[in-house]
Amino acid sequence: EVGEEVVKFVEIKTSREMTAPHHQRTFQRFKLLKFWIQSFIGGVPSICCGFRDDNGILNDFVMYKTLEIPRLVRGKPNMWDPRRCIDFTAWVLAEVRRATVDGGRYELQYEHPFSHVRLVKVN
Repeated sequence: EVGEEVVKFVEIKTSREMTAPHHQRTFQRFKLLKFWIQSFIGGVPSICCGFRDDNGILNDFVMYKTLEIPRLVRGKPNMWDPRRCIDFTAWVLAEVRRATVDGGRYELQYEHPFSHVRLVKVN
């Protein structure tokens, strides 16, 4: 809130059009997860996702409510669990806060297959 006004934000994203059956599954498993956690942490209530072709032309868009995104993947095989994502994100942010010094520059690295997270000081 700013004074008496409520400030609302919308996250704007783009993604490639889904032209094959596996594109929807890949979008939900990876892109929606990133969109959701970023907007959830930032308190952004809505996400506008534009779908573009290979020439970069926007052909469609969908508005998502951030808090409703986990329902889109719930119960589907090999999808993400919002509670585990929040717990992991909270852990990573706490570790970053604990291990960093004000004014320092750091890089957060994920090692394949994303089983290790490493914080590295950058000069």
